[in-house]
Amino acid sequence: MVANGLYKIKDKYYTDFPSDKHIQIKQGRPFYYAIQDQHGMYWLIPLSTQIDKHKKKITNIEAKRGKGNCLIYHIGVIADRNWDADK
Repeated sequence: MVANGLYKIKDKYYTDFPSDKHIQIKQGRPFYYAIQDQHGMYWLIPLSTQIDKHKKKITNIEAKRGKGNCLIYHIGVIADRNWDADK
């Protein structure tokens, strides 16, 4: 694995480790962003292009915790593409 890389987990993972918490596989997704912590462990962060859905979630969390205090979701740019500007 490479830190800061984009990955797609093989379908076999979902059959080997079933969970209702997993994002459902649709058309070759989901993709994950890999980061490596100071101990060398890799963390995979699920990615989504459903910007409007996640903006609502961010708004709800910030209503409770204050503007800029959403630690769960982030809307960003990947591969020089601002997914939020695609509309």
